[in-house]
Amino acid sequence: MLQKVRESMKGTFVATIVFLFFIVPLILTGVDGGSFLGSAVGTDAASVEGKAISNAELRRAIYMRKQRLLDQQGVDPNAEYLKDENLRGPVLESLTRRAALIVSAEKGGMGVSEQALDQQIRERPEFQLDGKFDAQTYRRLLSNLAFTPASYKAALSEDIILGQHAQAIELSTFSTEEELNDLVSLIHQKRSFFTIKVPKTLVEKDVKVSDDEINTYYEENKNTFVEDESLSVSYVELSAANIAQTIDIDPQAVKQQYEAELADFKKTQQYEIAHILLEEKDGQQALVDEVSQKIKDGDDFAELVSKYSDDSGSKDSGGNLGVMIADTFPEAFENAVYSLEEGQVSAPVVTEAGTHFIKVIAKKVTEPPTFDERKEAIADAMKLAEAEEIYAQNLDRLGELTFSAADLADAAKELNLEVKTTEPFSRNRGTDIAINSNVRDAAYSEEVLSNGYNSSVLEISNTASVVLRKAVHKPERIKGLDEVKEVVTQNLTNKKIDEALSEISSNLKDKLVAGESAEQLAKADEYEYKAFDKSERSSSEAGFQAVNKAFSMSLAEGSASYDHVVDRDGGHIVLGLTEIIPGHRSDMKDQQFQGLTAQLNGQNANFETSSYESQVVAEADIDIH
Repeated sequence: MLQKVRESMKGTFVATIVFLFFIVPLILTGVDGGSFLGSAVGTDAASVEGKAISNAELRRAIYMRKQRLLDQQGVDPNAEYLKDENLRGPVLESLTRRAALIVSAEKGGMGVSEQALDQQIRERPEFQLDGKFDAQTYRRLLSNLAFTPASYKAALSEDIILGQHAQAIELSTFSTEEELNDLVSLIHQKRSFFTIKVPKTLVEKDVKVSDDEINTYYEENKNTFVEDESLSVSYVELSAANIAQTIDIDPQAVKQQYEAELADFKKTQQYEIAHILLEEKDGQQALVDEVSQKIKDGDDFAELVSKYSDDSGSKDSGGNLGVMIADTFPEAFENAVYSLEEGQVSAPVVTEAGTHFIKVIAKKVTEPPTFDERKEAIADAMKLAEAEEIYAQNLDRLGELTFSAADLADAAKELNLEVKTTEPFSRNRGTDIAINSNVRDAAYSEEVLSNGYNSSVLEISNTASVVLRKAVHKPERIKGLDEVKEVVTQNLTNKKIDEALSEISSNLKDKLVAGESAEQLAKADEYEYKAFDKSERSSSEAGFQAVNKAFSMSLAEGSASYDHVVDRDGGHIVLGLTEIIPGHRSDMKDQQFQGLTAQLNGQNANFETSSYESQVVAEADIDIH
């Protein structure tokens, strides 16, 4: 929550948000403003302190939220929560919250100069052509999102204001010495305690469960043994990938395609380079001559870099600049590299930075793949291309053959398909083709489920479609006792074991409170006793359950505290907490303490930001239309 609040205030500049989540997807996918913005005319979606939130702005924000969710792995694009009507509420709430913060900041006198806004816009690479701001590109991209230059400037100004305000809160936050000491005391606290382990095997051999107990438990807990509704379907799948496996390609055609690729292949050269940079200074030419002579004499290049180079960024790595990317270095520099072979060093090369001596550490020339390396991929591509044509031709035929048919057999026979059957799946979850929500919706439709008809042709990818028919439907039901008797018996057994162990543990705690020795009590009944002195939270010696319980207990002054916990194997552990030792700064390294201070400052800033936002939003006059 706190992180979300900070992000909502601090964010990034509108320009970054717009281009990452709006314009870039639009450019790449060809979506224009009309596909999701609709008309900007009409009633505003909301107003905050008189500041309007337009329907166009709301639709933009919904589109952005949807795209961000779709970018996450494994998201079903047809999921209910991705529908516009379900996104509208949370997105509008976010917009009104943002608007309230903007109004508050503006009332506080915050603003952005026209000069700063213009500079931001001119420097955006999306608005540039050949490295320079292009007004036509700027207006065209804004138009795609129903922005005018004026409305975009206003949005950019608002986001800069929010960023400045959030930064002001963050920079004004601090932590007191008392807060830091309390935190260190808690984090590095140590505890001394003992454990007495009462094993599960001590009582489980004596536990018996009767048939009457089983019947009673089942009747009282029937609703926990519900088997969800499930459905399996028979289906035929028409796919270009499957068709491709049946196609044979003429080897001569593969050879011809390879030769066409070879004719278009362009060799590229990759250079890993290093350099010595001599910046302009008095006596420059004498220094250039000195280095030139040492290179001619065969002196070690890395040693010359260490002694002479003025490039601090590469000096400690032998002058290494990595692999040269074309058009990132001055033209004279790159031309010199292209003239060198591996291991050679250039003559002096003058650029605005100074004089360079450039060495090619490694030179790699990309060669075209051989026919043997490419023939399989070419053949596969040719098969798939032909298969896609056959797929398109057979798609309509699949619909004709399955429409009103009594089964899927005839369609499968004519189109050389196999009738398959899915594993059972629910309305909301499935595997294989039933992972697709459109498939599940069709399977559970009245047409297929109730009437027993074949489904229409369902596209599950660009080159694959299926037709379904109900196979086995199982309505939701309560499982019979015979089906769950083993589970019921085990539940009752575990419950009786836990009750018996709890009684033993309680008796032990009573004796400990009365002053009896823990070690003697354990020894008398042959329980396992262990003592842990000044144990840390991260200690694994006592086991997670015991340590977690020990650090959650309180300790009365001058006396021990007792409790018990269930171990991971089902046994009980009786604990006695005997000492709490507060942590101290001396337990931490300086670097750790500095990191803890920064972390606490960040948390305080989050709390302050959250408090500020809550107050602003609570006091704002928000009107949802």
